[in-house]
Amino acid sequence: MSADSYDALVETAMRKMKYLYDFSDFESAVASHGALVVDMEVDDFFKIKSGVSSAKFTKKPTLAKVQEVQFRKGTTAIFW
Repeated sequence: MSADSYDALVETAMRKMKYLYDFSDFESAVASHGALVVDMEVDDFFKIKSGVSSAKFTKKPTLAKVQEVQFRKGTTAIFW
C-alpha cells in the first residue's frame, strides 16, 4: 500500500528525532514529509444528538427474535 511507505518515512523521522516527548514532536515528524497537519481545537468537535427512538410503544425486534434464513445454490436444504 502507498500508506506503508509513508508510514516508514514518518517512523524514520521519529527515530532521527531520538526523543519524542509530546504530540507536537509527533506532528513535526509527520509534517517533515509533506503531510498537512491540522491542529484541532475543542470547538472543532460537537456531540450529535441520537436519532434512535426511545418510545416504548413501538414494536422493535430484539436480538433474541432476529432470525436468518439461507438458501444455498446447488441444494434444496434450507438453513436457519
